[in-house]
Amino acid sequence: AIVHAEVVGSDPATDLAVLRPLSRLDTGRHLVFGDDRSVKLGEWVVAIGNPGGIPGAVSVGVLSARGKVPHPAVAAQEFVEYLFTDTAVAAGSSGGPVLTLDGRVVGVNVASVGQSGGLAIVIPARLASQVVAGLARDGAYHHSSSGIRVVDGEGEGRIRVSSCEYGCRESEIQIGDEVIMIDGDRPHGARELEWREFMSEPGTKWKLELARAGKRLSTSIDLREFTQDAFVERSRYPKLDSSH
Repeated sequence: AIVHAEVVGSDPATDLAVLRPLSRLDTGRHLVFGDDRSVKLGEWVVAIGNPGGIPGAVSVGVLSARGKVPHPAVAAQEFVEYLFTDTAVAAGSSGGPVLTLDGRVVGVNVASVGQSGGLAIVIPARLASQVVAGLARDGAYHHSSSGIRVVDGEGEGRIRVSSCEYGCRESEIQIGDEVIMIDGDRPHGARELEWREFMSEPGTKWKLELARAGKRLSTSIDLREFTQDAFVERSRYPKLDSSH
């Protein structure tokens, strides 16, 4: 059946939107988001979508990997660790839920990577649930960037600054600095820091504690809004300032 709906809000940076049906839907039970971090590699998952226009098609596979999306197409894929499954995907699969065998939604299909179908790229429920809630509440979702990039350093939980755009110039951060604390909390790895950065409200000020050449330093940095348009522009003309 065709259901007419209106757009409540959309977020180009994640390729997610919230729709409101214009007529009453008598669907009975509804799906709820679960915790994608509880799913182990190799665990069975179920994908539902409309591949090739076939409504409600179901396929089964396993969680194959977690990680950054190669050649990111939207801003979120640069900051957030996605899920990859070997469930069958085709045109029309995008937007369909990925569930555990007990019915928890742990992700949303968005695309595929590789030849001959390859692996399905799945927005993790942790990201989707937060953005969907914001869209339903405010009609929009705003993301942030600090203007610095980080990588995991040697030793558990150690994070180092790897490259800069505007962030280093504004806060005197240098390439190679170790990030010790953010607002009094120690981040557990580069991926957690990038997640926190991307999902923070634009205009947030971070108080940073750094380590450089055996000395502790304190500084602050303002998070700027990071839109899909800004991501596309940066992808076309990448300029990473590694000297100042």
